[in-house]
Amino acid sequence: MCYRLDYNCAGGVIAMNKHNFRKINGYSNSYWGWGNEDDDFSARIQDSGLLSTRPPAHVGRYKMVRPTKET
Repeated sequence: MCYRLDYNCAGGVIAMNKHNFRKINGYSNSYWGWGNEDDDFSARIQDSGLLSTRPPAHVGRYKMVRPTKET
């Protein structure tokens, strides 16, 4: 399988130290359910001037768990 990302977005699995998490003011409380919170988090990282990197595909690959419909 060949995995390729055409964008630079933080999402899915994120590792960050406490200082930087506080610097970007953590996760927003404005999102409910599934989706968009990772785009917002990515924008917070970029706006703060922090560097976002990814490990090589053979190290940083995982399988997504599909969300279930909320009732």
